[in-house]
Amino acid sequence: MRRAERKKDEQEKSVVPEASFPSLILTLAAGALQYMGLVENPVTKSRDKDMKLAKHTIDTLGMLREKTKGNLQKEEKKLLDELLYDLKMKYVRAKGKEGDSKESKEREQAQEVSSKKKEVG
Repeated sequence: MRRAERKKDEQEKSVVPEASFPSLILTLAAGALQYMGLVENPVTKSRDKDMKLAKHTIDTLGMLREKTKGNLQKEEKKLLDELLYDLKMKYVRAKGKEGDSKESKEREQAQEVSSKKKEVG
């Protein structure tokens, strides 16, 4: 198969979804999951966390809910409400785990310092 034919086949396979409100909010939700480290970044193939960006994205979805109030179809409203609820719960869990790991590290460091003091004293 020639290069031009392969490129055409690849372009046909990568179908871009129709621009729609559900497509927009699903894209934002996918970004939030990625920022929480729950989904692999498709470009870097890694799970990097950026909780500030995750919160910003969730807040953006909340702002969209407020700005579109009364203008959404029933299915769109339901999708947005469910996405926001799910993302907020995942965010709280991720922040909790983040706090737990920080507390564990601090406890370990305190124990090391305490052990060293006993050795010296």
